[in-house]
Amino acid sequence: MKKLLLLLILSCFFQNCTYQRHKVTRTVSKTINLNFSVNQVGNFQSYKLVDNRDIIDLFDPTDKSIVSANIERIDIKSVKIGADVIKPANTATQVVLSADVLTGALLSQPNRLLNETKTISIGGSGIDFGNILGNAIGTSDNITLHNAVSILNNTGAAKLQTVLTENLNGINRGGFNVRLNGTIPTGQRLVMNLIIAIEASITYTRCEANSCIQHQPFNTSKDN
Repeated sequence: MKKLLLLLILSCFFQNCTYQRHKVTRTVSKTINLNFSVNQVGNFQSYKLVDNRDIIDLFDPTDKSIVSANIERIDIKSVKIGADVIKPANTATQVVLSADVLTGALLSQPNRLLNETKTISIGGSGIDFGNILGNAIGTSDNITLHNAVSILNNTGAAKLQTVLTENLNGINRGGFNVRLNGTIPTGQRLVMNLIIAIEASITYTRCEANSCIQHQPFNTSKDN
């Protein structure tokens, strides 16, 4: 009799219990690191593919909450270029760099992502080549590699925002290509590892269930 009474009480409780849900807005920031192993003379181009799975795994590797959510905005916070390793076979003393983002069905539609840098001088003592290069300022025509000027192009940044949004929403599963462009003085060879780091933040909203609340209707308030 006691067991039957307990079952009736539990049944009544769960029938009157409603899980309250909220629309929650979250921001996730990640960095896409692209490594280019360069062994080139003269003018060169080197490509790196970022496919759909790479994008999803980076921004939402566990429960796919972003893919199932409403993406509010994507911000390209910075795109930086830097040197990781200068190899012994390198004879280049200078290099000019730029980068493009390639989209479209064949990943062949270029938009400038990083404007052409100033002439970068390679060599010298006391240079920390492990540093990623930022958007440094300066007036010198020749500057050392760790202070290279890398200017983000607004058109390329907007295109990158679009393609990231489309891939996370499942509209476009093609990913994108980044093309590194370089110019080296005649008779010199550039042999080094270069890094392009793209820092992006994704702001999205989705419904999340809280603990069971009795007699509470569906709640659509926004939590920031």
